[in-house]
Amino acid sequence: MSEEEGNKGQGFVIKDRRRFDSEGNDKSESGGSASAFEIRSEIRSAEKTPMSSSNDGEIRPDTEYSGEMPDITFSSFIMSLATQALMQLGEIKAPPGMNIEVDPAAAKQTIDILGVIEAKTAGNLDQDEKHLLDEILRNLRLSFVRIKS
Repeated sequence: MSEEEGNKGQGFVIKDRRRFDSEGNDKSESGGSASAFEIRSEIRSAEKTPMSSSNDGEIRPDTEYSGEMPDITFSSFIMSLATQALMQLGEIKAPPGMNIEVDPAAAKQTIDILGVIEAKTAGNLDQDEKHLLDEILRNLRLSFVRIKS
């Protein structure tokens, strides 16, 4: 049985076949690199550790993670896109540790994405969802025109 057959269901195997290490030394002289098992173990432990962003922008393990993510609804998805567009327009501040610059072109693209969602979901939304999407698009478009003026 080959190594790959024996590892089924245990993730993927990374085999570094480069001749030189990161310092430029020949691997055959320095003794090689980490084994596939060591790399696989590191990947698995990283996958199980939730991450969050710190104030200095570095991603670190999240110590307050509860393990459950809230359900994504149509309304929460639309609200997340609207929040993103407002940050791109400079209308609201980004969360601490995130540096999001004012980018009207990116904001226009996000607003256009919401417009596509509006067109593609026409007739399939309940009244509350339709009203939310209409109001968000109206406000974002007005904010965009105000920023561009």
